Amino acid sequence: MLVSQARNEVSDLLEEAIVAIEANPLQYPVDIHAQALGVMLRRWMDSSGKYTCLFRYHPVTDTAILDIFASTRQDYLSLLYLVQISRP
Repeated sequence: MLVSQARNEVSDLLEEAIVAIEANPLQYPVDIHAQALGVMLRRWMDSSGKYTCLFRYHPVTDTAILDIFASTRQDYLSLLYLVQISRP
């Protein structure tokens, strides 16, 4: 796959996630693995089931923050550690 093709595919997946999450963030369940680590993240999966997006939703401000966007083949719990240490 060419770099430009990969870039377009990732861009399309990210746009799909953003549109879906903006439409109704509460329809996505809390990720039980993240919750077990004390982190409240919701989980969106793409239609193919190959990619996942973990995000925080703040109902008071009606904002979603995308923390992790990864292939389902990746160990996203390791990525979760990076999210935890990077938060203010």
